Amino acid sequence: MKIGFSIPISENNKNQLHYVKNLNDLGIEQFWIGDNPPVNNAFLTIEHILSRIEKITLGTGITSPFYYSKQTLVGTVEYFIKNYGKRFILGLGFGKKKSFFDSNERLDFRKFQSYTHELVETVRHRLQKNNLQDSFSYAIGGLGNSISKFAILNADIFLVNSASKYDLKRINKIFNSFDDKKKSQVFLYCMMEIREKKENISLKLWNIVKDIARNSSLNILEEHNYSQSMIEKIKQLPPEYMFKIPEGEVVHIVNDFALVGKIDELAEKVSNLMKTSKIIDGLIFGWTNEIYDYKKIADFLELL
Repeated sequence: MKIGFSIPISENNKNQLHYVKNLNDLGIEQFWIGDNPPVNNAFLTIEHILSRIEKITLGTGITSPFYYSKQTLVGTVEYFIKNYGKRFILGLGFGKKKSFFDSNERLDFRKFQSYTHELVETVRHRLQKNNLQDSFSYAIGGLGNSISKFAILNADIFLVNSASKYDLKRINKIFNSFDDKKKSQVFLYCMMEIREKKENISLKLWNIVKDIARNSSLNILEEHNYSQSMIEKIKQLPPEYMFKIPEGEVVHIVNDFALVGKIDELAEKVSNLMKTSKIIDGLIFGWTNEIYDYKKIADFLELL
């Protein structure tokens, strides 16, 4: 079982490097960082860290083929593979509409599928000239049925953007429907917070989970056993950053899509998730509070 951590994008380069070094000392060798232009540029952070810390892999978790021109993204990936080989992983997903250069760009799965195929094939062709094609691996992150099938059959790693048992059961069913085909590894990308009281969540975690839930299809939300009134409340949540956590039942989505609680409670939920499915190859933790309390992180890892 591979264990990885997400690097907080809100920290400066010095703190991000310190974070990775300390987690690496705890035995963590895989890291991911979100790419959310213009808020941050993940590739600058990846260069800063990979050039200073050896024996780790670092991937974009995620960037989008809609964020950059194909030439820019191909050239960037080629640079990282030439300089860092398998230590770099390209993680792709839809991304956020507000980050698209073309404000009229439409979120369309077929377009994402086409862009991704073209991008990956171009990268492989360029790397083949230097016999580096085997050093390139890529991940696809998402949650919906279409992107799940696409990721499982095409990517090296599928990043499942949820810590919910309902989503894992659905992904497990999709994965096992492809009996005799080559399939990706499956990593759960779990947002988490250590809290004595589950209701004391941060605005950061709330907004991440809010976006995951409101962007989920009606069918997925129904599979989570939400009532129609609950689904309506989820769909009515604003796409913009919320500066106040709402009251009422809608806040319960955090305990479903993310990991929140005391250290032993978090470890127990992870254990239960692992019992739900045998297809999980790795866990990635997006630690949104207590990020520099390495003793708590070490205590949590010991319980896994």
